[in-house]
Amino acid sequence: MLLSADWRRQAMKIEIPETPSRLIAKLYEFGYKAYVVGGCVRDTVMGREPHDYDICTSARPEEIMRVFRDYHVIPTGLKHGTVTVVSNHEPYEITTFRIDGSYSDNRRPDYVEFTADIEKDLSRRDFTMNAMAYSPVEGIADPFGGADDIKNGIIRSVGNPDARFGEDALRILRAWRFACQLGFELEDKTKKSTYRNMKLIRNVSAERIRDELWRMLDYPRRFSVCILQRNPDIIRTAAGCEERALYHPSALTGAENCCKTVRMALMLGYNLGMNAEEADNTMRRLKFDNGTRRCVTELVGNIETELIPDSYSIKCVLNKMGEAQCRRLLQLGKITGKCENPEKTEALLNRITGENQCCRTSELKINGRDLIEAGIKPGKELGDILNRLLDMVMRKELENDRDELLKEVKHDTNQ
Repeated sequence: MLLSADWRRQAMKIEIPETPSRLIAKLYEFGYKAYVVGGCVRDTVMGREPHDYDICTSARPEEIMRVFRDYHVIPTGLKHGTVTVVSNHEPYEITTFRIDGSYSDNRRPDYVEFTADIEKDLSRRDFTMNAMAYSPVEGIADPFGGADDIKNGIIRSVGNPDARFGEDALRILRAWRFACQLGFELEDKTKKSTYRNMKLIRNVSAERIRDELWRMLDYPRRFSVCILQRNPDIIRTAAGCEERALYHPSALTGAENCCKTVRMALMLGYNLGMNAEEADNTMRRLKFDNGTRRCVTELVGNIETELIPDSYSIKCVLNKMGEAQCRRLLQLGKITGKCENPEKTEALLNRITGENQCCRTSELKINGRDLIEAGIKPGKELGDILNRLLDMVMRKELENDRDELLKEVKHDTNQ
């Protein structure tokens, strides 16, 4: 995504919403410098609406708390210089300018040093586009050319990329996620560094890896082109399956209208060739929630299921998986080629569900109690009879009518 020719003028006229603007003004009132920083500046320069506003300041944490003593203040992370100020029921993180110490675990600094220099604070950030700050008093602080990189659609590390990725290995995945999200290209040195340092991803917590992967799937076409087709080792390393072959790398380009669980099933089961157990283990390792994990695993386990425009076949899938999963499997089948005639199959599925046609024993007009009253002994036979009746109803050999069903039971059992 490239900016229009007047990007520089737009960048110099950043408008900050009233609340963060007021918080910044209050810090200046007390003699401290303050800026909005990072993603909100990047998004504004790009003409996008920021989701939140982080503030950085020359004030130390105890000074921030003193400035905002009349506000609800939360000492979020005093050790790292962060205080949360609540204004108009909205939390705003205000962080002291700082320099990070060494990163012995490739995840977080062992210590931080506070500074009064905004440029030193910006020098510790990941990418040039995120290393910009803006103050209504001072204007733009962009010491590393972030605005120019945005203009040119470039993701570039601040300073030495090996050092940045060594500090926090999640930045490797963030670089590629930004490439998917923004349609930008990684600058050559930055790209090569992601490969040199890829094994450091193993030091990142499973939750953080999961979140980046899940966000990448918001952009299936770019994810397919940028990562699966050009840089597949990134996804194999993140998923913890470096030795796996990659299949059908362009498949996700057709998944823009699919939900993210389908995209995840497509990636694990179709691109990486996992079976249901392997997909389940991968998602457990990445600490996905149980609902998402079960949904994706079931889809992967049925990825070879052929959906055909046949009423009985569709009802069998509905019986096995339910309507929501059946529709997801249909989405999956459209991409993998396992759906013989997607339009006709979907139309038939819509008719079956729209007419509430019977697909489960619970939808039969009789139940186990009725069978017992008809003289069937409690036990496994009850379930077998209900399943047989359901099969006949789904095949349209029998109406789902109480009297008809009971008549069939009596005929079958010679009662």
